[in-house]
Amino acid sequence: MAFLERALRKHITEEGLDGVRLFSTIHTHRVVPLAMRTTKMLEYTGPADPNRVSPEEMPDDEVWSWVELVLKGVAGAAKQAALVEASLARKKKKAEKAKRRQEKDMQTTR
Repeated sequence: MAFLERALRKHITEEGLDGVRLFSTIHTHRVVPLAMRTTKMLEYTGPADPNRVSPEEMPDDEVWSWVELVLKGVAGAAKQAALVEASLARKKKKAEKAKRRQEKDMQTTR
């Protein structure tokens, strides 16, 4: 772990890597930071990338809630959990609405 910390510090001080950029890359690309990869993170190809954890896009409010959790630590965890729960509820409601619309369309065409 000490090696990893030294390497990160070197990149931060010498090459301009900052936590915001790193955090944004990890969450935008939906990749696990210390996982074995088939390509480098900078070679990310999009939602179909084999290194991506989830094919779904992460809503902005969910990304910001994770940023808040990282910046505020455990104190931000409850708020982050509430935001994630609200985001999941919106997704569920949207899916239910689409299902009802599809069922209605099927009844109309009969």
